[in-house]
Amino acid sequence: MKNNLFKFLGMIVLTLGMFTFQSCDTDACKDVDCGATGTCFEGVCICDAGYETDASGACTVLTRAQFIGNYSVTETCVGVADPYTYTTEILAGSSADRILIRNLGGYDCIDENGNSINYDVEATVSEGGTLEFIDTECSTSFTGTGSISEANGITTLVISYLAEYSDGATPPNLITDDCTATMTK
Repeated sequence: MKNNLFKFLGMIVLTLGMFTFQSCDTDACKDVDCGATGTCFEGVCICDAGYETDASGACTVLTRAQFIGNYSVTETCVGVADPYTYTTEILAGSSADRILIRNLGGYDCIDENGNSINYDVEATVSEGGTLEFIDTECSTSFTGTGSISEANGITTLVISYLAEYSDGATPPNLITDDCTATMTK
């Protein structure tokens, strides 16, 4: 008799448990506003490429905005004794997660008329202030990564890259520069 009573009570507890768990089904995204450039997943905003969350959790911050501007650059390259200094500009790229690094490395780029021209290396930026690129501009192949940080009102972008180009000799010799550019604005 006691066994039957325990079985009966066990069945009641299981039945109530099933109804309780089924009735607690809630939508974690019901009251979450991710903005036009994000999607809610299990109560958290997942931002589109090129966007980050703001203080409220909505995807409203354009990641590339922190990169855009004019920079003073000090660059060191493997095998070169003295650092090289120049200025550069970072511009908005072709999509929300792209930037253009104007004249990275200060390589000479001459058009068909013998005029010096600008070149832009396109990079992809990610949440957290990182970037990466593989691009060929002005007969130079650029490959690299970088990250941005801010301290005491100074923004610093450090980019490590390889630049491969021909020396123009016959037959041409492939030259690879291994450099680190430290940019401040």
